Amino acid sequence: MNYPLFWLPPGVQVHEGFAPNDFYDLVRNVACDVVEQIGLIDQFNHLKKNRTSVCFRIIYRHMERTLTQKEVNDVLKIIIEACVETFKVEMR
Repeated sequence: MNYPLFWLPPGVQVHEGFAPNDFYDLVRNVACDVVEQIGLIDQFNHLKKNRTSVCFRIIYRHMERTLTQKEVNDVLKIIIEACVETFKVEMR
């Protein structure tokens, strides 16, 4: 998975019950030394289901060495688990 892509809980809209800055803070807290940049790159509101899908791009970089794909995947897994627990999101 290249980008964390998830559904917010039903009825929760971006900038109402969830703000991208909340996600940015969570990522920086759980992956502090390997995340260089985080950005919201897509948002979709499904009106019939009253749900919002958001997609973020995370750029990983360690300042002293090259990260392996396994290290990046492990950090992403921790980020996803923290998102599910903290924001009650459903991964896509």
